Amino acid sequence: MLLLVYFMIHVAKFFGSMLVLLVMCSFVLSMPEAYGTLQLENGKIKVDVYVIVLDGVEVRDVDNVTKVVDGAREAVETVDENNFTVVLPFARIWVNVSSHFFRRGAFLFDTCFVDFHLPVNASFHVVTGWDVYESVVESSRECVVVNAHGAVVPIPEGYSKDAWVDKIAEAMLYRNVTWVHVGGYPFYYFQRQGSTMEMWGDDGLKKLMANIGKPNVTCTKSEYEKSIVNNFFEILDDTWFITMAYLVPRTWPLNGSDFGWLAFPIWGYYHPDYEGRYYPLAGVAIAFKQSLNETSFGYYVHIGTNSTTSEGGVETDKDFWRAHHGCATGLYCLLARTSGEIMLSEAQQSIEKALSEGRTHGLDEALQYFDEAKYYHQLTVENYEFWDRIYRCMAAAVNAEKPPSNSDVDVAILIVLALGVVVSAGLYWKKRNSENDKKEKQNDD
Repeated sequence: MLLLVYFMIHVAKFFGSMLVLLVMCSFVLSMPEAYGTLQLENGKIKVDVYVIVLDGVEVRDVDNVTKVVDGAREAVETVDENNFTVVLPFARIWVNVSSHFFRRGAFLFDTCFVDFHLPVNASFHVVTGWDVYESVVESSRECVVVNAHGAVVPIPEGYSKDAWVDKIAEAMLYRNVTWVHVGGYPFYYFQRQGSTMEMWGDDGLKKLMANIGKPNVTCTKSEYEKSIVNNFFEILDDTWFITMAYLVPRTWPLNGSDFGWLAFPIWGYYHPDYEGRYYPLAGVAIAFKQSLNETSFGYYVHIGTNSTTSEGGVETDKDFWRAHHGCATGLYCLLARTSGEIMLSEAQQSIEKALSEGRTHGLDEALQYFDEAKYYHQLTVENYEFWDRIYRCMAAAVNAEKPPSNSDVDVAILIVLALGVVVSAGLYWKKRNSENDKKEKQNDD
């Protein structure tokens, strides 16, 4: 019987290991496809920014195009100098899980605050020629395009206004291009190459949004109400200086309830009846896609205000800061998404390493956090919840240990067997002595 128990224990141990392997293999095969990753160049994330300033094209709701160029350039130069940084607002036990996470200051009981950052190589381009503008929209990938003409969209030769707006939408939908609108009612005017400006009205924005199944989206003017910078937008303060456009009037805001994928509210109005979301939005980045499962998409960044005010209430240069905040938001969306994909890949490697080394005790926690990180990554742009889960996942994978060794279990089993032998022998000798005593008594009788 004891030998049977010994055999059954080893069978259970074998199939238990197989179960762990099957679970881990299932995890590896369930890794999501990349959403669209920026290139790495010498260890830096490479991204291009194009500011469209075409010769001879009218401008509406922008007073100084040069200031728009300067604001976007400032955003690019800042990320080049400071790198892409996220200061995580939570303390935890420090684990050196990756070269991209940094310990920031000591805390009680070996907990600390953690920073994440990646170096960036951002290139800045001012586009003044029609041929370059056409090429950027037709074929560029993973870049930010800032339209310095405000409410006017330039239409290259050979395109109708509808076809060109569809081409812009195509770039956002399938080539991960981010389009930044810096002022006025978006796509309200158009100007064909070699012609004069014409009015399109709200049909221009409707045409754009029809590409994501929202053909009735409009901007509702509410000029006399103001929006303060969204608390979540302060995440940009780690890289970009944002308080010079802290308070803005909602001149041409988008209605947040029209969109399912608000990647990044900039200036919003909080109302408890809307379950914590921001309506209407004087500034926002929208994931330009129709469903959560789409894996290739860019962002539409909307700046719907006609002035900017500092945190102290002083009016600031609207052209500079609208372009700066719009470009910074577009850069953040692209850089955060690529950073998230890099960290998901590193987390997968950490779990696979633990598995290959037999460190399966604690990997269930790593897998749980990994699934949560994937979920938050899927919500169009990385946020504090994503960074929290991915750090916890990698820490759990690093700290995973081997389960009790077979030798330890075998020793325990041998001890049980030895005790069983001793007990059996004792019972046998007791029974034998009892039988001998019984025989001797019968002989005496």
